[in-house]
Order: sequence, then structure tokens, then C-alpha cells
Amino acid sequence: MRAFHARLQEQRTEQALTPLPELTQMLTSQLGLLCQATCKQANSDTLAARVL
Repeated sequence: MRAFHARLQEQRTEQALTPLPELTQMLTSQLGLLCQATCKQANSDTLAARVL
């Protein structure tokens, strides 16, 4: 019985740590937007440094 409860607790923990697909998609999308903005800023900074 203890083994059963231990396994049940493991399954609950695994389920709790698995992100929802919608959350994963949203975070991936936001990370992509952040990367794009970072690249644009880096390119802008590079162009500004060349002008100086």
C-alpha cells in the first residue's frame, strides 16, 4: 500500500511539472518576440556606433 501511495505521489508531481501546451506556446511566442526585439536593438546600436 505504501508503494502504491508513493507511486501515486510521483505521478501527481510529474503532472504538476508538465506545462500546459497553451502556456508552452505562449512562452515560445513571447521568447521569439523578445529575440527579434533584441536583434533589432543590437543592429541599431551597431549602426549608431559605425556613424560615430
